Amino acid sequence: MVKMVVGVDGRTLSPYFGRSKQFLVFDVENGKIVKEQMFENPGHTLISSPPKFVAKLGVNVVIGGIIGRIAYSIMRKRGIEVIAGVSGDAVTAVEKYNKGTLVTDESAIETHAPS
Repeated sequence: MVKMVVGVDGRTLSPYFGRSKQFLVFDVENGKIVKEQMFENPGHTLISSPPKFVAKLGVNVVIGGIIGRIAYSIMRKRGIEVIAGVSGDAVTAVEKYNKGTLVTDESAIETHAPS
């Protein structure tokens, strides 16, 4: 089973992963979504951050819009595959990933947070 998280506002990918309103977690078996759960983004606090939060969910893959370089590094160090620069519907993004057609847009990995 593969566990994926998508940074969303509702069911649409958020433009900026760390500022997503929610995280939609999908359990995928044999290329098919078998379960989904929605979690509110706890935001950036003194004890946690979005990348640390999703890592604690036990995910293998993160799909998001723009992802900060530090967040990207935190997740990669925890063995999580990170796909950045994705937009549109969350389920469609997961389906594209399952087909092997979803790739990272390197320009969507920022070196600083947006103002």
